[in-house]
Amino acid sequence: MLAKLKKLGSNDGALFTISNLIFSFSTYLIALIIPYKFDIKMMADFSATLNIVMILAFVFEFGLATSYLRFNQLYKTTQYINAYFQLFIFLLLFLLYSTFLGDYLGSFFGLENVTLSHVYVYLSIFSILSWMFFKNIYLSNKRIKFILFNAIVLLAVRVGFLVYIFIRDKVPTLDEIFLYLFVFPFILIAFFNMKIMLFILESRFNR
Repeated sequence: MLAKLKKLGSNDGALFTISNLIFSFSTYLIALIIPYKFDIKMMADFSATLNIVMILAFVFEFGLATSYLRFNQLYKTTQYINAYFQLFIFLLLFLLYSTFLGDYLGSFFGLENVTLSHVYVYLSIFSILSWMFFKNIYLSNKRIKFILFNAIVLLAVRVGFLVYIFIRDKVPTLDEIFLYLFVFPFILIAFFNMKIMLFILESRFNR
C-alpha cells in the first residue's frame, strides 16, 4: 500500500489530475450543500449566478491556458504572450466593472435578474481565472506538488467557510456566499499567479 502511494506521489500526471478533482469537488460541494441554507428564490438566484460566472470565466479564458501548454515547449516567447494576455484579461474585467460597458455584458447574460452585486461577479471571475492560469503556469514549471498543495488549501478554506455559514443563525446573502466561497479562498492563488505573471513581464523588459 505504501509503495503504491509513493509511486502515485511521484507521478506528476496523477497529482495534477488529483488537484483538478479536488478543485471540482470543492465547487460541487458548494452546489450540493448551499441549497439547504436558502429558500427557493435565493437558490434560483445562486444557481443562475454561478452558471453565469462559470460561463463568463470560460469566455474570458478563451483557450489561453490550453494554448499556453501546447506552445510553451516550442516557443520561449509563449510565456510572455501568456502574461500579456492575462494582464489584458484582468484589465478588461476591471474596465467592464467600472464602466458602462459592463451594463451591456450584464444585460446579455442576464445579470440584472440576479441579486448578486456586480463587484462579486467580476471578483469571482477573476478568482476562477487565476486558478486556471496558476495551475497551468506551475504545471509548465513542473511544480505539480505546489498545485496540489494549493488545491488542498482551497478545499480546506471553502469547507471552513461552509461550516461558518451553517453555524450562523443568520441566512447569508448571495454577496456573502460568493465572497466567502468564490473570492476569499482564492486570495493566495491569485497572489501567486500575479507574482509569477509580473516576474515574467519584468524579465521581458529587463532583457
